[in-house]
Amino acid sequence: MHGVFNRAMEAFFIRSEGEAAWAAICRGADIRVTRFEPLLVYDDAITHRLLEAACIALGRPREALLEAVGESLIETPSTFSLRRLLRFGGTSFVEFVQTLEEVRARACLALPDLELPHMRAERTGLQGFRLYLTWNRPGFGPLFLGILRAMARDYGTAVHLRHDARIVGGQEQCVITILLLEGTQRETADFALVETGS
Repeated sequence: MHGVFNRAMEAFFIRSEGEAAWAAICRGADIRVTRFEPLLVYDDAITHRLLEAACIALGRPREALLEAVGESLIETPSTFSLRRLLRFGGTSFVEFVQTLEEVRARACLALPDLELPHMRAERTGLQGFRLYLTWNRPGFGPLFLGILRAMARDYGTAVHLRHDARIVGGQEQCVITILLLEGTQRETADFALVETGS
């Protein structure tokens, strides 16, 4: 798994549960490292063991933790490169969703080792989309619910999301239904396509 995901897990658990709880999760997963580099690639088994240990330690279901980690991927400063990559998709959440099919190509240029699902968005009326994802990482679909929820907040757009998934031939096939809620547009978060020095 790409280090950007493990780094987001690290940031989420430290922020929500504290350093001691994160260290305990790493011990429970039998992992010596407690700090992950966002540009390295780690064995998938490390990510699975961390998630399993976190579910046991916190008493929360895997799907809920993955969704929270997806939000952390967008909102954690150390993984800002992914947020910047996604914000290239447009100036509004609607434009962002409509250009998700292009994310894989952009990701190859910015983060060559980052593996993302195949994505296809389909309009379902003025206020809705259906997003189809196919990924060879079964069980990780809720991660993208979190990413979409955080991106919607980033664009100042309130949405209702629903996730349905099935495993076919070792791949997860997800359908995420996106409903834009009327009258709830808020101010877009500050954003620049390039990082500026202070």
